[in-house]
Amino acid sequence: MICALVGLAICETIGGLQWAALAGDKSVSAVFTYAIVAFIPKDIVLTIIAVVIGTTVRKTLLSTILSN
Repeated sequence: MICALVGLAICETIGGLQWAALAGDKSVSAVFTYAIVAFIPKDIVLTIIAVVIGTTVRKTLLSTILSN
């Protein structure tokens, strides 16, 4: 879970810097402020859900394979 959230933070930082560079009319702090409010909470929730689903699927598949 921690690795997924660290990866998310790295992606959000790179994306924010890219957006700030391409936007031109917005400062880096304005872009990151908007991202913190608009995107990061959603992305954190989706990352946690993905980790939970992935872990459940992996455990189910492993138990199915090992039981055969």
